[in-house]
Amino acid sequence: MKNREILREGRFGQPLRLGGRWMKLALAAAVCALNLATVEAAWANSDEKSVREERIAEVRSRLNLSEEQMKQVRPVLQEAGEAQRTVLKKYGIDLDAENSPMPKLGMRDGRKMRGELQKVQADTMIRLEGILTPQQLKDFQTIQQERSEAMRKRIRGGI
Repeated sequence: MKNREILREGRFGQPLRLGGRWMKLALAAAVCALNLATVEAAWANSDEKSVREERIAEVRSRLNLSEEQMKQVRPVLQEAGEAQRTVLKKYGIDLDAENSPMPKLGMRDGRKMRGELQKVQADTMIRLEGILTPQQLKDFQTIQQERSEAMRKRIRGGI
């Protein structure tokens, strides 16, 4: 059994060895699987970025932001989105994974999570007060409420 590993016993008690042609096939399959995982991860990141950009474009359009406002608002919204994803992941919720089941949260954890998300929203509003007009702030609050409701439905299984 020099340099070959025994994977399992064969039909007549003979060891099955992975060598030569089979070793090359196994190696090729492993490389393909690794490449596929890398491509899927890149697609997921690309999809996540496009969703973020769509949301930012929606805010820009609905609030009628100027170029200067957009330069200031974009980083605030990106940081708020990251903070929200961090809170959700802390409670086992990954909104990027479309088909994964949402965890069942107890009342206590649900309240904690809601409080943390509300804090992120409040911090975002404070940061935006110096950038947006009063009407734009009001419209942004409406957008936040719509998104909160959509997220709530998705978490509860109403996707």
